[in-house]
Amino acid sequence: MKNTIINTVLLSTALLIAFAHTALAEDNIAACEIVILKPVIPPQDRENASQEEPPAMIATFLPADDFLFSVFDNSPEFISSVDGNDIRAVMCRRNNVIPTEFDLKIIRTGIPLHLSQNFDSPNSPLMSIRKQDGKYVYTSVGLRLNEDDKEVLKLRLNILNSPSQKRADMTE
Repeated sequence: MKNTIINTVLLSTALLIAFAHTALAEDNIAACEIVILKPVIPPQDRENASQEEPPAMIATFLPADDFLFSVFDNSPEFISSVDGNDIRAVMCRRNNVIPTEFDLKIIRTGIPLHLSQNFDSPNSPLMSIRKQDGKYVYTSVGLRLNEDDKEVLKLRLNILNSPSQKRADMTE
């Protein structure tokens, strides 16, 4: 009997830890990166390159920690470029690709937010939220939303696009 109680307590504790870990993983900023584009040939070395053609660019993925801290600190300013290169996107790995309340402030920067379980897999669902024509919109690939997820996504977009939230928009 004593072993059964101990096993039940251990199993319950393990389940609580597993569920807590999953919840934390969904909002974990360590699983986010920023994307910047850098010219393949630095501007100072482009003397002989054609000035009519735009330079070839390469995407660079960097930890998003500094960017995210700048979004959530008390300052209205946030990091929008790294070494003179604009941040083009924020990419976060999540178990659930529906944006959280935590994500709303990131989205309000106007920098597109991409959420996926695995960016390296063509079979992983992808959710992208960006500002287009003055409104926040989303696109998704490989994602089947259940009714609850549809409602949460609709709620998040309504919050982002509501007139009262325009004041909180960091892009204006």
